[in-house]
Amino acid sequence: MKRWRLLVIVCLAAALLGVWTGTQWQSGPSLQQAVWLDTPRALPAIDIVTTDGNTVPLNAATGQWRLIFPGFTYCPDICPDTLSRLAQIAPKLAPVQVTLFSVDPQRDTPERLREYVRYFDPSFEAITPASVDTLPDMALALSVAYARVPLEGDAYTLDHSTAMPLIDPEGRLVAFFTELKDPEVFAADLQHIVESVAQGKRPRT
Repeated sequence: MKRWRLLVIVCLAAALLGVWTGTQWQSGPSLQQAVWLDTPRALPAIDIVTTDGNTVPLNAATGQWRLIFPGFTYCPDICPDTLSRLAQIAPKLAPVQVTLFSVDPQRDTPERLREYVRYFDPSFEAITPASVDTLPDMALALSVAYARVPLEGDAYTLDHSTAMPLIDPEGRLVAFFTELKDPEVFAADLQHIVESVAQGKRPRT
């Protein structure tokens, strides 16, 4: 990835996160790779398609925690590397569902996404906008930045941010995982948030 493209993505991601979180980012004493929002954020009812081909709203109260990783199946390096590292700690992430959010709905069909994510771990899922037209709105809602990069002819690739939103069982955005330096620390941060919410605790408590 060229340095200037990386800088653009980082700036866009920072701007998007700022729009959604304002000054309400809270990083408790035990959190090292995550930011826990002081107040859960409502998500819009944008239609998404799952790996099973079902259409559901993004803000559906699924009863399940979802860790959203932005990426796409044609990604050459960052996506497969991150998914591989998440797969290493998959049992420690339960009950959280690792879900790839494809920023390339033109090429990433539900069938392709299912085959791709389950190569890394059978429990992994994926979602994509039901309509290409709603991709910008979905990305904004999840504070994901992306940019299409033309290649030779009609070919293209995509640059995208890598912060991972965490959605609670009620379909609300509750945290962001800003990096995946240490998988064990990452899993511990995730479990801290999930268990704290279950106990009715808030950030910094």
